[in-house]
Amino acid sequence: MDTDTVNRERSLARKAIGWWQRQGRIVGDPTIGIERRPAPPDHAEALAENQVAALWRLDVALREKTFWKLLCESAARADEVVCLNVEEKTCTRRTSAAGSPPRAGRRSGSTGSPAPLSCCPA
Repeated sequence: MDTDTVNRERSLARKAIGWWQRQGRIVGDPTIGIERRPAPPDHAEALAENQVAALWRLDVALREKTFWKLLCESAARADEVVCLNVEEKTCTRRTSAAGSPPRAGRRSGSTGSPAPLSCCPA
């Protein structure tokens, strides 16, 4: 099983065990000693400026270019953007309602707004 699955299952087991302990159904915690697995390192690399420029020159649908621009300007991963619920967007803060932790390419601050990238056309 991958790391995310193991950590999720461990978390679910810990919650259930805690509930059973509060109900008096069990005394001990069989998950003691089972540590959370660290996430594997992210080896994804950003595209070079010439690669991004080549993307903008492609003859593709506006939808695709909009998706690429969002990825480029937000420094988000594709799976994060695909899971984004537009109805949860707050236009004043330019961040999702749930928010997300700052990563490389993002500026940390009270607004959570992404730092503009020079490789993205205005």
